[in-house]
Amino acid sequence: MRPSRPLQRRQPARLLVFAAILVLAASSLVAILLRRSQPVEAIGNRSEFASSACIAYSPTAHDRHRTVFVDPGHGGADPGAAGVAPDGRILYEKDLTLPVALDMLAALRADGYRVVLSRTQDSMVAAARPGYLSGG
Repeated sequence: MRPSRPLQRRQPARLLVFAAILVLAASSLVAILLRRSQPVEAIGNRSEFASSACIAYSPTAHDRHRTVFVDPGHGGADPGAAGVAPDGRILYEKDLTLPVALDMLAALRADGYRVVLSRTQDSMVAAARPGYLSGG
């Protein structure tokens, strides 16, 4: 029987920073691709949503006749969870989820899926109305 070794602790902060760097690097490419593609339609009653919310994009390749809904969550005045990177920078969930969703948009469309994004920029999904945010 081998003597047991102490468990090595992973450093989640380093993994988070690494993932954030990868996502941010890829997001610039996705931004270029999105400038070339226009949404095919807006979904639902537009008065309930922000102008950049719930937008559908057609497949760019063959059409699988399937729709994937991607919700990057949070955005705008709602930053979601926050953490501190080893270099002291504050990382907000909303800043990490949107680039991942935009990467997914490009990949899914290229694979033949129609994609609906709950938000396409740093904004809230719901149209802001008086009283939605504390302090105005």
